[in-house]
Amino acid sequence: MATKAEHIVTLKEAHPTLYGVKDGVRYEYSNSEYEATIDQWATSEAATDVREKIEEDGGESANYAMFRTDPTIADSYPSISDQLDKLFHDIDDGKLDKTGSWYLAIKATKDKYTKP
Repeated sequence: MATKAEHIVTLKEAHPTLYGVKDGVRYEYSNSEYEATIDQWATSEAATDVREKIEEDGGESANYAMFRTDPTIADSYPSISDQLDKLFHDIDDGKLDKTGSWYLAIKATKDKYTKP
C-alpha cells in the first residue's frame, strides 16, 4: 500500500504535463492546477488503497457498517433473501443457536469488520 506522497511521485512521473480544454481549446495546466490535480488524484488513490486493505484484512474501521452491508464487498452480510433461506434451513434443522448457518455467516462478517 503506497502512501499519498508515493502516489504523488508516481503520478508526476506518469503525467509530467496535464492538459485541459476551455472553450474548445486545449491548454496546458498552470503549475497550481497541475499540483492541485495531482494532489486530488493521489488522495483518491491513497484512500482506495486503504479501503482495499480494510476489505482484504477486515479489522476495525469507522466505516465498519458500510463494509458489512455493501453487497459489492466480499464477506459482507448475505443478501436478505439468502439470510432468510439460511434461517429457514436452520429452523428446519433445529439449529437456532450458534451452530446455525445464519448465525455463522453473520458472525463471520461481524468478526471481519469490527466496530472501532
